Amino acid sequence: VGFSAVLKMYLSSRYDLNLMERTTRETITLLKLKQLDFNMIRRIEVLLREADMVKFAKTELNDMHIRSSLFRLEEIVTELSPLEIPE
Repeated sequence: VGFSAVLKMYLSSRYDLNLMERTTRETITLLKLKQLDFNMIRRIEVLLREADMVKFAKTELNDMHIRSSLFRLEEIVTELSPLEIPE
């Protein structure tokens, strides 16, 4: 559930949206309007749907899946960051 909140807070701030009280479907629709890359939107949607399964269907994830989700969340935030890191 925390993944969803962190991701929505970041995306809300990054793209000047209010996503905190939005459903996954509404969130994805708003991100499409911001013209994010299709693959990025798909990756965000997968994470949000996984969080929905935990929150609403009480699905339990094992440690490996949780670590994978954290890694994917970090990748998304890093890739969408407006900062350029010098090599």
